[in-house]
Amino acid sequence: MMRAFSLISVLLLAAFSCFSQEHFTIYGVILDEDSGEPLPYATIKIKDKPIGTVANGLGEFGFHIPEKYVNDTLIISMLGYESFQGLIHLLPSKIKIRLIQKPIVLKEVTVLEKNLDAEQILKKALANIHVNYPIKPHMMEAFFRQAQTTDAQYVAILEAAVKIHDPGYTARKKEEVAIAGIRKSHYLNTKKYLSLTDTAYIKKNNTLVISLRHNAIRQVASGSFRNIYHGKHSYELDTTLYYDGRPTFIISATPKVNRGYLKKGQDENRVNKILIDAKTYAIVKVIFEYSPRGDYAPSHFRNVTHTNDSIASIVAGHTHVYEFSNYNGRYYLKYVRWSDWVRDYNLRSRKVVHINEYRHELLINKISTDPNQFSEMHDVMAPASSLYRQGKHYQEVFWEKYNVIYESAQEKQLINNLLQGISNQKEQYR
Repeated sequence: MMRAFSLISVLLLAAFSCFSQEHFTIYGVILDEDSGEPLPYATIKIKDKPIGTVANGLGEFGFHIPEKYVNDTLIISMLGYESFQGLIHLLPSKIKIRLIQKPIVLKEVTVLEKNLDAEQILKKALANIHVNYPIKPHMMEAFFRQAQTTDAQYVAILEAAVKIHDPGYTARKKEEVAIAGIRKSHYLNTKKYLSLTDTAYIKKNNTLVISLRHNAIRQVASGSFRNIYHGKHSYELDTTLYYDGRPTFIISATPKVNRGYLKKGQDENRVNKILIDAKTYAIVKVIFEYSPRGDYAPSHFRNVTHTNDSIASIVAGHTHVYEFSNYNGRYYLKYVRWSDWVRDYNLRSRKVVHINEYRHELLINKISTDPNQFSEMHDVMAPASSLYRQGKHYQEVFWEKYNVIYESAQEKQLINNLLQGISNQKEQYR
């Protein structure tokens, strides 16, 4: 009997699942044991196996597990919590997982720190990058989603299944991406949602490639960005928490010179969070956050995009997250989330007329390190071209058992409203 079952309650919501011919599917929600609040973006994986997924912003997930793994152990992890472990074949098809917070005791913190301050811990982590991250070629299967909302209404959404060939973190050569499947909506094109870059950013830019190119750990390892942190930030060790069952340092990195979007740097908040495994000194998660301290007119910003004579678009904040997961002693890219908020400002009325969110997520759901198992890279993506301009037609069968980031009920409804609102469209997903 695993100790995790004594700490975490698994509530049966439905009868035990039947096995499909190839997959066993578990749907669930991850909650805080005490408050009952959902735990967003928790990690779900199979112990010592190269596949996994993440929960959505409401702690919900769906995980298609190949039948060959049904006798293995499912692990669910969240920063600051005791990890859940359960044998897959004993789990119901629909579950609630309640995680218990696990604090680090003072004695553990003292032993782990070894009298190192935050900057020394980070320097040690950067020095160990070549030891902790993959330097050999590897193949990743991934799910990518990008969406635009205006005033909380979906304007466009695209989802893609891709294969990513990474030549290794020390290589100067960039990743190659092949599209295995794609589904996308057309843009909702009404005066109400005529905004910002007016959808031009997503249409003209390959946000998947942008996500990969901004992997700071890979940049440091390849030598393309050696001074990403040294000398440019002040550092503080916020706390030490458990993450994936291991003690982890939480470090804040604040820019010494705040040269952001506003003309006066003191008027904005720009803080990076770096999570470092306290034993291996591997960076397991990086969070970049920016927000102005208040509402400002376009005249306060360095760069302003003018949609027309009366509308100006200004950055209202962003959150960029990179998360890594340990497999066979190396930390591979696991999950990326970018959220960028842009306000459309009416220059005549001096009021904000729309708030736009540009969000994209990349989930690595399978890793292959054996070159003999690398699949051929067909339909290699043009990195300079938007995903909206390339890819295959939608095939429903392909997506039935493909691991994606689970859509909440609200998201499904909003997306359905988008698709139904597009006229003269024979195929809503194509």
